[in-house]
Amino acid sequence: MTVGGAAPVEPATAQDDDVPSIPGVYYGELSVTDGSLEGPVTIQAVADGEVQHTLRTDADGTFGGPAAEDDALVVQEPDSGEVEFQIGGTPVTITSLENESIGGTTMPWDSGTQEVMLEADAETVAPSLEVAVTNAPGSIEAGSDATIDVEVDNTGPVDSTQDIELVDSNGTVVDSGSVTVPIGNTTSTSLTWATDDTMSGSETLTVRSGQDSENVTVEVEAAETAPIAPPPSGGGGAGGNPGAIDDQPAGDDTSGGDTDGNGTSGDDTDTVETPGSLTESQTIVTSEDFGLSQVRFTNDSNIVAITWEGTDVNGSVTTTAFNRTPENVSAVPGAMATVSEVTVPNEIADESAIVEQRVARERVQDIDANVADLQAYRYTDGTWEPVPTTVSEESDDEIILESEVPGFSYFAVSAVSEPTASFDAPSELTTGENVTLDASTSTDTYGDITAYDWTVDGESLSGETATTTFETTGEVTVELVVTNDAGETNTTTSTISVVEASDGTDADADGDTGGGGETDDSTPGFTGGLAVLALLVSLVIARRTD
Repeated sequence: MTVGGAAPVEPATAQDDDVPSIPGVYYGELSVTDGSLEGPVTIQAVADGEVQHTLRTDADGTFGGPAAEDDALVVQEPDSGEVEFQIGGTPVTITSLENESIGGTTMPWDSGTQEVMLEADAETVAPSLEVAVTNAPGSIEAGSDATIDVEVDNTGPVDSTQDIELVDSNGTVVDSGSVTVPIGNTTSTSLTWATDDTMSGSETLTVRSGQDSENVTVEVEAAETAPIAPPPSGGGGAGGNPGAIDDQPAGDDTSGGDTDGNGTSGDDTDTVETPGSLTESQTIVTSEDFGLSQVRFTNDSNIVAITWEGTDVNGSVTTTAFNRTPENVSAVPGAMATVSEVTVPNEIADESAIVEQRVARERVQDIDANVADLQAYRYTDGTWEPVPTTVSEESDDEIILESEVPGFSYFAVSAVSEPTASFDAPSELTTGENVTLDASTSTDTYGDITAYDWTVDGESLSGETATTTFETTGEVTVELVVTNDAGETNTTTSTISVVEASDGTDADADGDTGGGGETDDSTPGFTGGLAVLALLVSLVIARRTD
């Protein structure tokens, strides 16, 4: 092979049209010119402008090995006759090939196993986390918190652990959280901006990683000096404490209102209390000063208050707090904290409003939940639909959640989070061999995983376990997407190396390869002839002895 400044060699040619040439197989070491590696790096072997093979280095930069069983970068004979190596799409310097100096970003391709030494600058191997705001409130009331949900995508060549920061317009870091994101993966985090009662106006917040940032604007509305409706002094309906929640059907008899879960309510009439429930009725109060209408409930209710825009809303509202899911509605996704039914006059059954719900701090501890994972739901068309959820107030005893809803029905607060996808699969198998992929190690913090969707070498499969067979050799990517009962998903991938199965031809146990047939001691004239010959030899020896 000619290397360095000499003219490149001509590419090796195939023996004939049906037999391809032996590929080039490359192993070696990557070093950094102006820094050091912080972990494994993904290297790409490129020929004819296309990535031929990808391999991750060890933490010290070494990759592959000369032995047949070692991983290495494999490149088939290119039309151009040259090969280069890239990190994140950027070519790196090839310092040497088989201890011969190269000093450029390309080198002649040749077949067989070869050692290459590569060199990159610190910028090429630096981590890169891109951030994107996935959810943020458009406005909040002064004195409440704004929760900013962020998606973090690792687009760099190395695994990365970084702090994701939330910065206000003065450059002050108001919240931060550390994330660890493997190469090519995505994770989520949430950051919180706390305001005080004196704030108002527009605030531009910046979410940033070490390499990327995104702005989000939140409008802070001046805090109201007092509730529109005064705190009620009594329940106004059937009493009783709903007690501990066990998330089981409460029975056939439920209070009035939206019994079929279609978002409408019945007339403003007396309600019948079911076992394990607490019903309360209060009158709507209007305020010309605020241009709003509101109803408030006692501390015994799960519903704190309901507020409508305008002053033409009248009548009374009934809310029923249950200690378990009513029998005529489906189970709440995740870990249920509270469930209630709200019945309003027919004329405002489909009017949008702001609903405030309370969750006892003790209940949050009972379900082992984080406040940031609390999500409000509204029951409609037979399913629980999530509604925008903001923590508007926290104390030692309770958390108040605020949601804008499009109408009235059953309401619930539940703890939900993204599931974790995980599966067991062999790292290597042979063609024609059945393999069972097992996702039983996937988990969900609060609820249940309801779907397992696989993509295996372009084939779609489903189920907690999936069995398939690979007929061709190569690196096969297996992707698993799990979905939980809250509709949250998580994805993981793994690579299986498929190798050619052996032909199964072995020598016979007695050493015969099959070419000469089997020995049959019972063949006439064979075993008997040997016996006669042995007898004659014995007689001759005996006679000579005599």
